[in-house]
Amino acid sequence: MRPFLLFRPGGEVPEAIRSPLEKAGTEVLVARSLGEAGALLQSAMPDVLLIIPPGTAADAATLLSLLPQTVAPPSVFVLSDEGAPRRPLALETIARNPWNRATAALGDGSDDPAPAILLSRVQLTSLLELWEQLATEGRDFVEHALRALSLSLDASRVSLFRWKAGSAVATLVGSSLGPGVVGREVEIARYPELRAAASRSGPVLVEEIDRDPLMGEAKGFLEGAPIRSLLCRQLPGEGSDLYLHAVRERAPFGLVDVALLGAAARLLRAAHDQGRPKEPLEKNPDRKRLRTVQRILTGIPDATAMVGPTGEILIVNAPFCALSGRLESELIGLDYHALLRPTVPEDTLDEPPHPDGSPLARERVRLLTGSGRTIPVEVISMPTPDETAGQAGWSTLTLRDRRKENSRAAREKELAKDLTETSHRLESLDRSVREAEVMRARFWTAAAHELRTPLAIVQSYLEVVLTDLAAEVPERPTQLLKTASDGLSRLERLIADVLDAAVTGRARDTLHLAEIDLAEVVRGLSGALSAAAFKRGLRLQVDVPKGLPRVSGDREKIERLLTNLFDHSLRTTPRSDEPVLLVASRESDRTVIRIVDKGPTISSERAAHLFDDVGASRSGGEFGLSVARRLADAMKVDLTAYPEQDGSNVKRVTWPAAPGRSGTSR
Repeated sequence: MRPFLLFRPGGEVPEAIRSPLEKAGTEVLVARSLGEAGALLQSAMPDVLLIIPPGTAADAATLLSLLPQTVAPPSVFVLSDEGAPRRPLALETIARNPWNRATAALGDGSDDPAPAILLSRVQLTSLLELWEQLATEGRDFVEHALRALSLSLDASRVSLFRWKAGSAVATLVGSSLGPGVVGREVEIARYPELRAAASRSGPVLVEEIDRDPLMGEAKGFLEGAPIRSLLCRQLPGEGSDLYLHAVRERAPFGLVDVALLGAAARLLRAAHDQGRPKEPLEKNPDRKRLRTVQRILTGIPDATAMVGPTGEILIVNAPFCALSGRLESELIGLDYHALLRPTVPEDTLDEPPHPDGSPLARERVRLLTGSGRTIPVEVISMPTPDETAGQAGWSTLTLRDRRKENSRAAREKELAKDLTETSHRLESLDRSVREAEVMRARFWTAAAHELRTPLAIVQSYLEVVLTDLAAEVPERPTQLLKTASDGLSRLERLIADVLDAAVTGRARDTLHLAEIDLAEVVRGLSGALSAAAFKRGLRLQVDVPKGLPRVSGDREKIERLLTNLFDHSLRTTPRSDEPVLLVASRESDRTVIRIVDKGPTISSERAAHLFDDVGASRSGGEFGLSVARRLADAMKVDLTAYPEQDGSNVKRVTWPAAPGRSGTSR
């Protein structure tokens, strides 16, 4: 399909404009400068050029002047906001709301005529001329319209097929090639796009076929293997009967061609309706009374129709059309007996009652739907009490869907079968998950060894150089080696964070939960944390009271959790005399550790998402916070962040008391 070219100088194209075009199946090209737009205009040959503000009509004129004289320009539109000055009449001008409606209708494949506004003025003028001829011309209108459509589409052929779903052949009922091919039957297997059109709504595009079956006898099309582009459109309102079909040599169709074909399909449908016989409803002299009956049927929730004395359908309501899967135009004038089929052996419906003296007639049958399927229904018919209609022999027909009345045993058997199959699938999935879990555990164990071993070797060599051999190394290399040592330390922490993220993503049994003396853990960490703070020009102040209750957790992961939180505070806090606080406290039956820093104050909104998983909006230095969240969730402890009134930032970890024990730390 030919692409759309969207030009917006120096800015991004709004999603509201781009998304409907991509939904419709077209390729969208975007240009942000005149040079880029000119190059795409000449190389891609787009179907439509849309100028988006701050682009102007002058930009459109500049771009069109770049095309060679021999190349037909695309349809050009200048998008304008409501109330903006109008553009020169030499270019198409379209407001944002009509454009959005037109492109959305194309993507939905509906029969909304809105896409016609995407046509050029020449195409619209041709359509208006066809409308005028519709009122004056007779049987030759279809052929005339197909020829005009062929010229507008630059197509080698435009044809009108009649085909019923399931049939092996399609019949040609009109063509731009003239009356000589009308009536020809073609095998539907050679036109797969017609089958595709029956299974979905809207335009169906099938591109790049090597030959055209209908034109296979023409000498000019037998030489070589020309590539063709096919465009097929089901006529609105015709069910699965009429299809409009276009063929173009080499150049693919675009969305403007789809809009043009859809508008022409509505024209041909109007011509088809003009030639239909009048509905039986229109023949009745008492039209006012009948219109009243029609309004009454509209308000009835059941599928109801009014039928004549010979069984012809005169009026139907919307539920009747929905249940039968047919359009009102297909049902009016049809003998309703043609829609009914006898029941089948698998139907287990009870026989309907036949009360003596009742005017109601009940029958259990099957209804033939528009898709060819049959469904069990109950037909309730009653002569109309209206005097005029009663004299005419009219009656009311109601269909009730009885699919829910299938035998209970059959339903239970089907449910039991589904339950058994689902259980087998769940067991298979559970085995696969367990096997994958074992493989993942082995992988991360091996990864931890392979990643940490070389780092430990390099780190030990650096420590030897910086301690035992420090006097033999000049000052400048010593500084570089210290920087390398710090980088290795950060890399080791990052690897530990990645491994922790993987480990805590597994089942709970990967944790080594025990009763932990939290005060001892904090005091053990204080030395390493103080050294890290000193390297950044800060200092650590630890406040751990006596009598903290023991908590349930994994000691290694508690140390990693507190280290990651403290590391983030060091990264965000500038050099200052104000210490970074590590405070432990007891609140009721819970133990709380708070890390308080004087970095830039975070907002409440930012604090609510501080521990989210790393994404495009997160910096690399915040990866440890995501790991901290995973560690806290794995140990079922609360992790929050919030700003204090004095401007400081607080990261808070809260443990419940260890179950079954009341011991305290020393």
